[in-house]
Amino acid sequence: IVYSINQNSGKKFDRLDQYLSQAGIDGLVCMLPENVVYLTGTYPVHGVSVAVYLPGGKVELLHPECEEFWLESGFSQVTLFGWGHLSDDPLQKTYEDFLSMIAEKYDLTGKCFGVEKDISVCAPAYRSSEMILPDAAFHTLISQCFTDCRLQECGLMITAVAHYYAGRFGWMGRNT
Repeated sequence: IVYSINQNSGKKFDRLDQYLSQAGIDGLVCMLPENVVYLTGTYPVHGVSVAVYLPGGKVELLHPECEEFWLESGFSQVTLFGWGHLSDDPLQKTYEDFLSMIAEKYDLTGKCFGVEKDISVCAPAYRSSEMILPDAAFHTLISQCFTDCRLQECGLMITAVAHYYAGRFGWMGRNT
């Protein structure tokens, strides 16, 4: 299921665009819950969502159907996927299909994408008994789907930008 939500990027994305431009980064692929929240306003309850950011406030969110109730309006494109049932595609395939679609849709040839490479694991958001998703496997998948792109670690950069503005402009810059 794919649908659009009215986007209100405000000053937050203008500042992020400025920062990315200075760093020579053309877009972001985020999975850490704090980065997904910063980009979309939606908290990934199970920790399996992926947000892709492109300058100008374009955000694509891959989000499980079981969390549709918690979607926050404030980002542009949402792709919902089935997760947690035996009939659902494996998570790895879901990620691969989504990232390949993004690479094709936006023609990312020669672009530099920021990724969360330095985080050892992306822990589930609230249940310690659920699986954890190793970043090495996700980083490899991004490399396979974004074949003509350069990847640069910037996971902590996104969090740092968000936290810096949280103190000055309200929670995660959402009140600007």
